[in-house]
Amino acid sequence: PGDHYLGMFLAGLSVLSGNGSLRLAHLPRIGSVTSISKALSRMGVDISIQDDDSIDGYPALTINISADQHLQGKRFGGNLIRFCPELLFVLAPLSMICDGKTVIRDLPFGSALWRERVSFVRETLEACGARIGEVEDGLVIEGGGDLMMMTYFDTSDRLCELMQSMLTLALPHHSSFTSPVESSTSTIGRLYNRLVAATA
Repeated sequence: PGDHYLGMFLAGLSVLSGNGSLRLAHLPRIGSVTSISKALSRMGVDISIQDDDSIDGYPALTINISADQHLQGKRFGGNLIRFCPELLFVLAPLSMICDGKTVIRDLPFGSALWRERVSFVRETLEACGARIGEVEDGLVIEGGGDLMMMTYFDTSDRLCELMQSMLTLALPHHSSFTSPVESSTSTIGRLYNRLVAATA
């Protein structure tokens, strides 16, 4: 409850793996959560939002996702990305399975941390087989092609770790790939195993 980043990555994982329907309850009613929902909906994900019971007196939302749609590449930028640049870590991986190109612009390149994060996303997705280019303030990702998890990069950045866990759980593995233990024992790994068991 309340961890909207974990909810964001679990939603991305469900869509990336085409794993049926997902219900995320007790997410905080904040702009980042609605930004995530808007972005996924623009790509073609069937998503609905409803008011939920409050969390410790604060307003909350439940999001329902159907993860088996055909996705379309889109252009993302402006206030949507400026308000929630963390969307990069879910939109970029999903762009690999979209029809056409996805453009993600207006990332905070004035920050050294975010320049490193964008380069990390590009390098990670390229290692998976993605066709991706870096532009002045973002990335361009072209959908299609064979995708496979080749390597896992050590990082102390939670968003980078969550993205890699999402990819490790959703993509087939190269024979030389060694899945880190934390991918299956992490919170997102345990939640995903429950999701798979529920839809089997």
